[in-house]
Amino acid sequence: MLGLMLLGSGCTADTNSNIYSVVDKDPSAEAAPGGFYNDVQKVRGNKTTVRPTDIMSNGQGVDGFPVLTETTFVSVEAAEAEDYLLGEIMGYAVDTTEGSRFYSTQVLAWHGVVHDKIGDQDVIAVHSVLSGTGGVYNREEGEEYGLSGYVWNSDALFYDRSSESLWSVLLGEAVYGKRAGEDLESVGFYTVSWDQWKAANPNGLVLSSDTGYARRYDLSPYGDYIVVRDLIFETTNDIVPALVTKAVITGVVVNDAAKAYQIGPLVQLGGRLLNDNVGDTNIVTWVDSKGALHINVRDDVEFDRVQDEDLLDVNGRLWKIDEMGNLLNGNSLLSRVSTTEAFWFAWSATHPHSELYAIV
Repeated sequence: MLGLMLLGSGCTADTNSNIYSVVDKDPSAEAAPGGFYNDVQKVRGNKTTVRPTDIMSNGQGVDGFPVLTETTFVSVEAAEAEDYLLGEIMGYAVDTTEGSRFYSTQVLAWHGVVHDKIGDQDVIAVHSVLSGTGGVYNREEGEEYGLSGYVWNSDALFYDRSSESLWSVLLGEAVYGKRAGEDLESVGFYTVSWDQWKAANPNGLVLSSDTGYARRYDLSPYGDYIVVRDLIFETTNDIVPALVTKAVITGVVVNDAAKAYQIGPLVQLGGRLLNDNVGDTNIVTWVDSKGALHINVRDDVEFDRVQDEDLLDVNGRLWKIDEMGNLLNGNSLLSRVSTTEAFWFAWSATHPHSELYAIV
């Protein structure tokens, strides 16, 4: 599970002030149960998609953790020689034309934001230890991001330096500022443990712990936070008690309907495959041979089983996954559905009416 063994030293906070003050008044429009708005609202001249009064200071100030603006990637062998990667710990992987790339949450935990480039595309890898959220997303050429010093639903908000808008991985969008309502654009990453990823990608590249900063990447900046029930920040709603507070789930939202999955039951009880639906949308949720969970729209297709990293439907047709996570069979395409990995408390506070596939 995400961060199961990341224990240790406390974080070092920066005393700088926040990038700006968030207004202390909410729009007059009615918010969804999770405390966010379906349309961009304006209050005191500021655009927002969440109740501003739910945005809290984390006490660390702007860029309380140093953002990585230059990255070094090394081979699997070299990464193991750095002797900090723990096999059960999750990371975000991206399959590129030059091979697979692995961003360990052990490094991301100490920096929050990492700037990178995949081919000609500028990207950022982000991670919030507080909510268990993160991923790899496209960014505009030359755009830089940092940690804002704010949280929403315990999710650390990052900001773009050009507009100083606040962004949430939990909602997958900018939530406050000039760009509020703009979506994060995933590069098609998947979440997988270090052991599973290196077994499937012995020639892949790994984000190095040689960052130029003296950090204990084998420890967590938040001590034992991820293995205890206690939270540091309040949430917009009471937590749904279906799972323990920091159980790891993979969540999906389709046309305002939300559902969360635990990967263990999907593998143990579902044979790594579930023909399912979220609201009125038919989807297939499946786990490939690398241990990565995928969700695709399936239209009227019924799938039979997982075959390595691809799927077979009930008619014996093979559907292959492309670099962006879409399923392809001839000219037919079943699109990837963006997912969010998070701790159960953060997901259930944001989506209190979410359905859940888990052992409870």
